Amino acid sequence: MKKTTFLKILLLLLPLWGLGGLSFLFAQKSSLDSLKNALITAKDTNKVNILNDLVKLSINSNPLQAEKYTQEALENAQKIGYRKGEAQAHTAMGILNSRAKKFIKSFENYSFALKIREELNDKKGISTSFNNLGALMTEQSNFNSAMEYYLKSLKIREEMKDEKGQLSTLNNLGAVFMYQASEQNTDTLAYKQAIGFFEKALALSKKLKDKRNEAVLLNNIGEIYKRVKKNKQAIDYYLKSIIIREEIKDNVQLPASYNSLGDVYFNMKEYKTAFTYQSKAKDLATKIDNKQMIVESGYGLARIAVINQELEKALQEAQTGLDLSQKTDFKQGIIEGRELLAEIYEKKGDYKNAFHYKVNAHHLKDSLFNEQNSKILSGKESAYQLEQRDNQIKLRDANIARQNLFNYALILGLGLVFILAFVLFRGQQAQKKANKEISFEKAKSDNLLLNILPEKVAQELKEKGSATAQRYDMASVLFTDFQGFTKRTALMTPEQVIAELNLCFSKFDEIIKKYNLEKIKTIGDAYMCAGGLPIANKTNPIDAIKAGLEMQKYMQTYKEECIAKGEEYFQCRLGINTGKVVAGVVGTSKFAYDIWGDAVNTASRAESSGEVGKVNITGTTYELVKDVFECEYRGELELKGKGLVKMYFVVAEKSPLTPKGGI
Repeated sequence: MKKTTFLKILLLLLPLWGLGGLSFLFAQKSSLDSLKNALITAKDTNKVNILNDLVKLSINSNPLQAEKYTQEALENAQKIGYRKGEAQAHTAMGILNSRAKKFIKSFENYSFALKIREELNDKKGISTSFNNLGALMTEQSNFNSAMEYYLKSLKIREEMKDEKGQLSTLNNLGAVFMYQASEQNTDTLAYKQAIGFFEKALALSKKLKDKRNEAVLLNNIGEIYKRVKKNKQAIDYYLKSIIIREEIKDNVQLPASYNSLGDVYFNMKEYKTAFTYQSKAKDLATKIDNKQMIVESGYGLARIAVINQELEKALQEAQTGLDLSQKTDFKQGIIEGRELLAEIYEKKGDYKNAFHYKVNAHHLKDSLFNEQNSKILSGKESAYQLEQRDNQIKLRDANIARQNLFNYALILGLGLVFILAFVLFRGQQAQKKANKEISFEKAKSDNLLLNILPEKVAQELKEKGSATAQRYDMASVLFTDFQGFTKRTALMTPEQVIAELNLCFSKFDEIIKKYNLEKIKTIGDAYMCAGGLPIANKTNPIDAIKAGLEMQKYMQTYKEECIAKGEEYFQCRLGINTGKVVAGVVGTSKFAYDIWGDAVNTASRAESSGEVGKVNITGTTYELVKDVFECEYRGELELKGKGLVKMYFVVAEKSPLTPKGGI
């Protein structure tokens, strides 16, 4: 299943409104026409409530009209000081702006709604605002901020014993970890955390006898097991979901469940069974005119036809899916269709058409990649702009207050000169104190930025309010992972686990600093860094390998110390790849410098296919350093999603001299 479809399923439980009260009940019982009639004579808070209800009824069918209702509701609520109605209108505007991809404005709307609800101590509304902000951050792949917002929402809902709300937030937390794992190349820990949240939500859905959401959660868990190739578990959960969906006649989601089941059997090379389920998925999707699922199930049937050497049938299915994807602007479907057609034409020996479709798929992929980066950075930009605006408002209020004080002092006359002088003196002292505090906080902020971001990126962020994503033609990405980590930490307390990781990672930090590498992040017991950025250089392949050799040398010393103490120990796999990457800043409340690209994925695969105690490099990196290091050729290894890739173990450094050519 593609990520676009999975997003729909994972966030089905997300409540965006949280309006509550009599207005919500009235909207449920009234038709759109009756609300319009009631609006003619409505006044004050009742008018605002009706406008907000009209927004809810029209937001899907007529978003332009919904925007007009929302603006009118907001203006009326502000005019009469109806804060609850104002928060509701801001929430609706946030939804509309999010759907229009205006993420900064959406962030502002949700933040304003949250501020009002906090002033009103509206616990239910606050939890909903946090949930909305979490959804917005998830859509921008800002997973850390999304988790923060969702956890805040969950805490409030647990305090309120709001089990339906908990069910929603637990599901959304599972979705965040699912996306994070997907984008970070099968992060097993994140997948386990996702299942944990889904299982908790599943238990609540059973308790509440909520069959529809029970089916959603069973399907979500099945999707995770499919992705980590635990096929039997995936089939079990998908079948349970299908049984419930057939029971409650949920024809909208049934095609996706059957298609996912077909995917699993295809992966197991049971093509006959896969054909049965994906044919059923396409038939059901056709009946309800679910165009996206018609495309996806059709592509599944095309792949089976390719396996069976039925190339004309495969060509027809793939072309039909591509035509429908282009008609509905389903971009993932367009990419997949072009790639599939390229494969089919290649098998037919029509290399001209194969090349044409492959190039077009690649171009669209690049376009979507750049669009995703812009989306990620927009969250950070909105937070910075809001902070700047808040500071300007505070400065304006301070100036107004000081001017009013000065005018009042003049009116008192000469007889109050002493009091005026005293007040001005206190005001100046207060201003000095405020300026000092501002300078102190600014220094703290600057130091924090330098601690979590490269200096060049931090400076750009301060000067412009945003950091431009950069492309690097040659960067070396280094991944490490601890083998035996689970065994080593099974009997340790959380504090001991953190101390153990800190011991090793602190040493890694020290080593990469020595070789001019940039730390990117740690994920559980994995460590990631890169050379050749944010300031480009040509020595990064050599720098990365030297750092890798020193890391493995340290891990050998660590192992010997553990053996001497009679303790369990873990060892390190380490992989390096060199290639093109894109680097940028993500996050709103917690900035993060990250890198993306095929070179990153290949480096991760190089690490997982390496051996403990050794530095594993790809053929690309080897060609750049072969004059500097003595290497052992391992042959061509099969890497997931990459095919056969040449791999080498670095044995030792030949000479400290920089090689002639190659870098």
